[in-house]
This record gives sequence, structure tokens and C-alpha cells, in this order.
Amino acid sequence: MKILIAISYFQPDIGYAESKLAEQLTAQGHTVEVVTSNYYFPFPDFSSSVSSVLPSRSVKPGRKRLNGYWINRKKQLFEIFARSLFFGVSDDLTRFQPNIVLAFGVTAPITLQLAQLKKDYKYKLFAIDSHLPSELESGNRFVKHVFYYFFRQVFSNFLNKNLDRVIALQEATKGIIKNVYGISKSVQLIPHGSDLNEFNFDKKARTKIRLANNWNEQDFVIIYTGKVIPSKGIELLFKAFNSLLNGGYKVRLLIVGDGSREYTDECLSFLEVKYHQNVRWQGFIKQSLLYKYYSAADVAVWPLQESLAMNDAAACMLPFIANDQIGATLRVSNKNALLYTQGDSNDLATKIEYLYKHSSARKKMGQRGRELIEQKLSWQKLATRFIDG
Repeated sequence: MKILIAISYFQPDIGYAESKLAEQLTAQGHTVEVVTSNYYFPFPDFSSSVSSVLPSRSVKPGRKRLNGYWINRKKQLFEIFARSLFFGVSDDLTRFQPNIVLAFGVTAPITLQLAQLKKDYKYKLFAIDSHLPSELESGNRFVKHVFYYFFRQVFSNFLNKNLDRVIALQEATKGIIKNVYGISKSVQLIPHGSDLNEFNFDKKARTKIRLANNWNEQDFVIIYTGKVIPSKGIELLFKAFNSLLNGGYKVRLLIVGDGSREYTDECLSFLEVKYHQNVRWQGFIKQSLLYKYYSAADVAVWPLQESLAMNDAAACMLPFIANDQIGATLRVSNKNALLYTQGDSNDLATKIEYLYKHSSARKKMGQRGRELIEQKLSWQKLATRFIDG
């Protein structure tokens, strides 16, 4: 089957759903192409958060083969609210003649273009979305609400007539698709997954990373991976970490990600100076290397917002801690994680302390996390669900 994946921004080195789908569908024998802009996603504080992996936001337009599929990058004309406008997709449709088009972003310009062109090329059009309420409430809320009101009035009926399927990647996204975008069609939930081949516990990597950092097996390593930005609540983790160190616990903090100097300094301000040596700033790394760092850690923590990395940590048999308002409840459905009271650094410290003291429970949680990924959340299993129906 010929499958076209259409998306505003495509960055396979970071490893979102679109790149994993391209890889897995290709591995399953389908012919896959990606059409996207020549820009990467406008991550907050781009130069300080992801530039070690993505040196520049823009890349040269053109075609490139990667992992068995083609990436077709079109010149971006402009962007609004992390949605890129580019043209030229009709040329790819004429040449490729896809059976199915997977369009990421219900409100993206490329989805509207594909809905308009559908009658000429006779493909099935599946729209996929992952927006969360927290993203709608950030930035200029008034302008966003005006934008979505306009979208509902002008485009929602058109999409309701032309979309064959609508897929949400997170539970909370279903409400946004219906209530904010105005889509009345049935919305199917297909969650984010993890790659079982890429993410496994690696004892040798654990030993190597710990030796490189002068940590022994008695050191309890807490890991955070992702963008170091205020919306992720990293300062809460630093507050909890300081409390644990004051309690005499032998803990280390490993931050795999980057952020602005201003915000990293703010995080460090919640940690006594004598404890700064207990923090290791690794910086942003390619997703393909993250399994080594999950293997080196004893627990992962994401203080605020859901993170796709939760599934990857679980695949590496690493238990994690999230906040009790988490929307992606399937990720914690196998007793593989602890939930702390959102925003309460003291409760976060208590949850970390529990895992510190109970190594047997920690190990069992890690095993249950791996089982969850194998049974319900592997990209190997999930990929087929996107093209069925």
C-alpha cells in the first residue's frame, strides 16, 4: 500500500509519532513518503533547547531518503501557531498516487489542502492530532480563541465532509477536536507508543555512564529528559531534589535536555550551592541514544505536562513519576508509575523517597512498564491501527 504522511514539521532525530509511523509502516512492507516544510518545529528557546540535535530551524528543500522512505521538503511560505503553509503537494500526489494520506494536525494548512485535493486523487484521508488543553492556554490566548472560532465557522463543515477518519493521539485531544475544532465525526484514540527495538534496558550502558560520572550502584539517579522550559516545571524537581539531599539521601540528578541560561539558573537557585555538583547536565541528544541514559537511571520524573518519553522510559524498565492530573492515563495503567500532587514539590520528594527506599517495588514497577509497552504501546503494534479502517 502507498501511504503519504503529511505534516507541517518533520524532525526524525527527535522521534515523534510521525517519524515512528514512517519507519514502522515501511518495515511492514508499505511504500511510504513524507511531505513537509523545510523547517523544523518552532520549539521554545530553539537555539538553547534543541540546537545540539537540530543546528538550524531551516533545511534545504528537496527529496531525501531515510530509513527506507522518502522525505519531500517544500519551501515554507509562512507559519502561524506552529502550523506551516507550503505548496507543491499536488505534484507529490500526481507522482506517488497514495492509497492513504495521514495528515498530522486537523487545523494545519496541509490538511485543508489535502481535503480539497482528495476528490481528484481518490485517496482516503485520515487526520491525526495530539494537541492538549495546556497548549491552547499558553501564549496569546485571545488570538488563539479568535483563530479557532474562525476555523470552526469556515472549515469545520468542510472537514467533516472530507475526512475519512479522525485520530487523537492523547485522551484529552478528543475533546479539543470536537469542542475547539468543531469536528463532529467520531474520534478514535490511538496512543503514542515506543519502539521496542530501540528502547531496552542495557546493563553495559548503565555501567559505562555511571563510571563516566563517578557514580556507583549505591547512587540513586533521577533522570529528566526533554526541553528545559518553564512549562515543564523543572524547578519543582530541583526543589524536591534539594529536600532529598538535605534529608541525607544519596541522590543524583541527570538532566538530558537543554534550555535557556535564565531558566536553568532559576532551577539551580532552588538548590543549595553545595549540591550543584550532584547535578549532571547532559544536554539534548538524539532519541536513538536515550535508552542508555534511561538504563543508567533509577527513576524518571516529569513534573508537569505529559511527555512522550514516558513510554520510552517504561520500555527500558524504568519506573517514572508524573503529576496526578496526567491526561495520558494509559501510560500509567499497569502500576508502572507513581503520581504526585501536581505542583507540590514536597509530595514529589515523598514519591521519590519511596522508590529510593523500596528497591523491590521499584524493580517490579519497571517490569510492569515494559509489559505495558509490549502488550499495548509498542509502535510495532500501533502502526497498523493507523491505516486500518
